[in-house]
Amino acid sequence: EVFVVAEANESVEIEVWQDGKQVQESSKGKDVDAGGKMMIKESRLYKIINNDKAGEHLLELRVKGEGARFYAFTFG
Repeated sequence: EVFVVAEANESVEIEVWQDGKQVQESSKGKDVDAGGKMMIKESRLYKIINNDKAGEHLLELRVKGEGARFYAFTFG
C-alpha cells in the first residue's frame, strides 16, 4: 500500500501511474477513481495504491494543476 499526506488550496487532479501505465482498478487505492485519477484538496492522508502483493514498482503522480503540496509518503 502507498499513502501520501497532501493538500491544495483548490482541487487539483492527480493522475496515478504504476509501472508506466495508469494504475489499474485492481491496484488503485481508495482515493483513486476507476480512471486512475484522484482529486486533492483538504489536508489529509490519501490512499493511492493497494497492490495484492508487495513488490518493486515505479510510482508516478502526474499533477494536472497548480498548488498541490505533498508532505509525506508512507508504505504499508
